[in-house]
Amino acid sequence: MTALIATALDAAVYEATQLITTVHTVTGTPWYITIPVAALTVNLAVRLPATIYSRKLEQKRTRLAPLFWAWNSRHTEDVLRTNPGRPTAELRTAIQKKAVASERRISKDHGVQAWKIHYLGSIVAFPFFITVIQGVRRLCGAGGGLFSLFSNPLPKWMSGKEDGREVASAETPLAQDHPVDQSTPPTDAPSQAVAAPSATLEPLNSDLLGYEPSLSTGGCLWFPDLTVADPTHALPYMLSAAMVYVVLPRNLDHTRRLLDPTATDLSWRTRFHRALLVISLALGPLTMHLPAALHLYWITSTLTATTLREIVHKIMKLPRNDYQPPKGRDVLFVQPPPTPPPPPPSQKQ
Repeated sequence: MTALIATALDAAVYEATQLITTVHTVTGTPWYITIPVAALTVNLAVRLPATIYSRKLEQKRTRLAPLFWAWNSRHTEDVLRTNPGRPTAELRTAIQKKAVASERRISKDHGVQAWKIHYLGSIVAFPFFITVIQGVRRLCGAGGGLFSLFSNPLPKWMSGKEDGREVASAETPLAQDHPVDQSTPPTDAPSQAVAAPSATLEPLNSDLLGYEPSLSTGGCLWFPDLTVADPTHALPYMLSAAMVYVVLPRNLDHTRRLLDPTATDLSWRTRFHRALLVISLALGPLTMHLPAALHLYWITSTLTATTLREIVHKIMKLPRNDYQPPKGRDVLFVQPPPTPPPPPPSQKQ
């Protein structure tokens, strides 16, 4: 099973490398332009349709807001009627619990769940992103990566594989074990015979099969070599800055709530948002050793996805709801009219 997965992943990475080299050949641009163009191409083909679909779901969900408010008003009146004298905090918690359950039920019935709106684009684009970025890594000749866990999931000392150099040195006798006749003139033949098995037995790393030597001179500015890490570490920190810009809310109140260290009663979404912010800050320092080409693709892909989302949101505006939720406890108008009392029994004459 692992071999089948490794074969499929290797084929996907190979297609990614072919895509990047095709873009480089067709456009005739240097590599520091080809890599951003490849990121733009992938985002236009994958991220843009998912973003448009999520925005349509958000528009549909916005039209359901009056229904959400109506159910919230119904739950408010029911909780206040059935729990007189309870503390305000308990009443608020009970109302919120019922309102959230109703909102989830209505959203599921209409196919506009919150996760589809906020996370569907990232879920759809992630496999393509990780595959192409592994292709960039292979073009740089960098070994390892996430997909290498499937091609060789066990360390060499656990899987029984030994390095070719170690095998060659173990099988080849050392010079001091076989004395050489001093009368025979020394030649270079024995040294060549010793070196030959080492080159023959050492396996070729599969990550080097797609290595593109021209990337070593395809950079610009302070990173002329795209196959090695940025010597100034500017690209990793630019990646962290781009990720933080994407993660931070666009609303000032939401940003303050997210960064408030004294907040205790946080929802799971806010906690997840904070975790993403911490990961974004740590991403640059943790990836300083990666090739500059990989950072160039990652930064471009992140900013392109954010720009596409902003453009889609500008074009596909949310519908305006003139309906306003009821104020205070004046919520009876959203409930059915009360049942009239039965007529009094007729008196006998």
